Amino acid sequence: MFKMKTLIYIVLAGIVGTIANAVAAAIIVSPEKLNFIYDLSRYGIAIFLALLIPVIYRIMPSALSRFLVSVLALTLGASLLAKLYFGVGAPWLLVLSLNLVYAVVTTTIYVGLSKKFSPDK
Repeated sequence: MFKMKTLIYIVLAGIVGTIANAVAAAIIVSPEKLNFIYDLSRYGIAIFLALLIPVIYRIMPSALSRFLVSVLALTLGASLLAKLYFGVGAPWLLVLSLNLVYAVVTTTIYVGLSKKFSPDK
């Protein structure tokens, strides 16, 4: 089970990652994609996927492998959900690229918060 502070870090990281994804979509695809910021279901999915980060961080041996595996898991998880479950029609490369933005930002925010506010890490 996660500690409350870990859950807070996950939620904040998922929110910031979702906003970064929407901004990237607005820049790369169309300014209209900034409306993704208002879709609350995207935050739920992003936060749900971000639950993988602390699990990966407990399993993987080194900081670099933790970060890379977390980014890979979030990118692939979000992309597979987008394409196979939600039926996003954009090309795979675009979906993977935009979800890579989400994954890098989410993982970076989680790691930054957990290091800043957890003296035992």
